[in-house]
Amino acid sequence: MNWKVLLLACVVAWAAKEWGGEQPLPPGWWWASTRADTASCQAFSDARPSISAPRPISLRCGTTAPGYVAARFAFPLEAHRGKRVALFAQVRVEGVEGRARLWLRADRPGQMGASYDDMVGRELSGTTDWVTSIVRVDVPADGSTLFGGIALEGKGKVSISSMQLVSVGPDFEVNAAGQPR
Repeated sequence: MNWKVLLLACVVAWAAKEWGGEQPLPPGWWWASTRADTASCQAFSDARPSISAPRPISLRCGTTAPGYVAARFAFPLEAHRGKRVALFAQVRVEGVEGRARLWLRADRPGQMGASYDDMVGRELSGTTDWVTSIVRVDVPADGSTLFGGIALEGKGKVSISSMQLVSVGPDFEVNAAGQPR
């Protein structure tokens, strides 16, 4: 076989995997569900929207049932202890019948959810293109973990991309529209 043909075949195979359809969640991501019909839900790394864009993380449920499904990522904690942090991310929803949201949670030893923001009152539903969503928490000085991600209650699909966790000032707040005040 001609080496050029073999090289081209390898490049095509790599590109199909890299930019192709759904893939398993990447390392560092986990998903969980409180729904009885978890089998109707999937968590996956979605197709890239463009060659230079990162793969979004997506949740999809085909039925409406009580409970939620969530995908989470553990952020490094050391640099953020005792500070207010905000998670900025691009979020997209498709056909969501229920609620989809970005969330951020700081735990301390023996206290899960010592500080928590899950977009209550500013959830996403229906279908939207990519929008910037923001959540913020105060990380305890003795914080033990810092998690963030997306959650879906109901039916549809929610995707997250371009996450950025930043330390913000003590006066940083998020308004009802999900934007900084």
